[in-house]
Amino acid sequence: MGLLGFACEEHTNGDVSSDPTVGVCWDADRSKLWRVAIRPDPRWLSTKAARSEECIGWARELAAGALFLGGAVSELRTVMSRIVRYYDHTTSTKC
Repeated sequence: MGLLGFACEEHTNGDVSSDPTVGVCWDADRSKLWRVAIRPDPRWLSTKAARSEECIGWARELAAGALFLGGAVSELRTVMSRIVRYYDHTTSTKC
């Protein structure tokens, strides 16, 4: 648990780590930079796997899918709430 605590505390300081536990935590976090339109820089990734173009590309596709799905869910909620309001307005009866 000590390593995970260290990884959480230090993940924003811009280091890389040779420790596999810390390195994977930081790489997982930095791989998600695509969500804010930032390409992860391989120099700031700790593991060889995370530095690979294949992994960076996969993270980008994952982020694009999450953004699309998040947008679709938001739009669906908006449409459904409008339908519910319309339905309630047109079918309401006073007792």
